[in-house]
Amino acid sequence: MLSNATHLKGLVIRATDGELGTVDQFYFDDETWAIRYLTVETGGWLGGRLVLISPFSVVHTDWPSQAAGCGADEKAG
Repeated sequence: MLSNATHLKGLVIRATDGELGTVDQFYFDDETWAIRYLTVETGGWLGGRLVLISPFSVVHTDWPSQAAGCGADEKAG
């Protein structure tokens, strides 16, 4: 499914035990244009750092509430 990546920017990423942060940027595969990583600006638990999240770790997306569930937890790092 093709979609505009700007719809993902600002999406809240929720872990199994709390909110990780919001999607900030993307890393693309230069041959296939597939998203390889999402950069997530974290909240208080990592002090506002950027972390890389694999798009395969996103297990569901709730578009009306602009949130996505991630299979990891905050302590996974």
